[in-house]
Amino acid sequence: MKHPSYLAVAAAAATAIFIPAAALAAPATPAAPTTNLSRVDAEKTADRDKAAQDKAAAEAELARVTADLAAEQDKLPKLEESLTTARQRLADQEAPLAPLLAQQQELTTECGKLDTAGANQEKKLAQLRTTLKEVQETEYATIDEKNALVVKRSKMQQAGADVTDISAQIDALEKKLEQLRTQQQQLNTQIYELQPLIEELRGAQGQCPVMQAELAQQIKDAQAAAAPARTDVAEKAKVLEAAQARVATLSERAAALNKKIAELTEILARPLPTLPAQPEQPAPSAPVEPAQPSAPVVPTTPPTGPAATPTVTGTPAAPSTAAAPTAATPAASPAAATPKASASKPQLAHSGAELGGAIGAATVLLGAGGALALRRVRN
Repeated sequence: MKHPSYLAVAAAAATAIFIPAAALAAPATPAAPTTNLSRVDAEKTADRDKAAQDKAAAEAELARVTADLAAEQDKLPKLEESLTTARQRLADQEAPLAPLLAQQQELTTECGKLDTAGANQEKKLAQLRTTLKEVQETEYATIDEKNALVVKRSKMQQAGADVTDISAQIDALEKKLEQLRTQQQQLNTQIYELQPLIEELRGAQGQCPVMQAELAQQIKDAQAAAAPARTDVAEKAKVLEAAQARVATLSERAAALNKKIAELTEILARPLPTLPAQPEQPAPSAPVEPAQPSAPVVPTTPPTGPAATPTVTGTPAAPSTAAAPTAATPAASPAAATPKASASKPQLAHSGAELGGAIGAATVLLGAGGALALRRVRN
């Protein structure tokens, strides 16, 4: 039966051997996870999702806008036809108005001419009267001069003087008086002929305001009759303009949505961010069973002399080498070698060094335990 102290030492050695072996079998943990997307890739994915949502919303809005645009465009022909009919109705009702307006313009022109002609004739009449007055005054002066010469000639005849010159002067004054009388008669004739014309012009001028008022009333009545049709035309034109404005607005919105959808489609057509290449993970190997050390040989006959005290002079037998886990670990081909596999080689070498140190420590402990057991048996 083995001593409890020996069993404790053996258990400690086995534990020391098992821990590095388990550490050797465990795969090395990479420094950073390579299965997650990078932050940039995550942002690209989020942008792509948002672009897809925006595109769906834009397409839905475009469908509504297109439907509204089609409805508004369908209304335009009817509105245009209605406006055309209203304008034709207005033209029919305003047909009598055009001649009245033409008459009003003509009447205004003629009345203006009458005013001008009347003013000119009145001015001419005034000039004739002024000339007539001057002729009459000249006639009166000539008569007085003639009478004076006649009296003088009579006195000269009574005195027996020569009256030839004075008689010639009197004859000249007689001729002048005849001319003045003829001129005065002509002036009176012109005045008499001009006065009726002026009176007629004055009468026509007096009728102008009356005629203009009557014509203005007729125009007003015609405009009042056409007012409803004019209002109808204005309203229908306003409705058509509003519909055309809506069509223009919807067309602009549809164009903007189509542009936005095209941009989003271009964004969605870009390639998705790809995951980084994953290195092959080696399968975990089974823990290495430590080799049991050989039991120390206990001599049956105690030695004599100086050899009575046992000493350890050699190195105990090393435990058997653990079997390499080649069956559980897949062979790594040169094509499958990755940076991660290259980085794990130093870790494997370090684990092997730890295993060798642990085995050596266990051997020393076992040797010390065997010597202690021999000493206790002898005692």
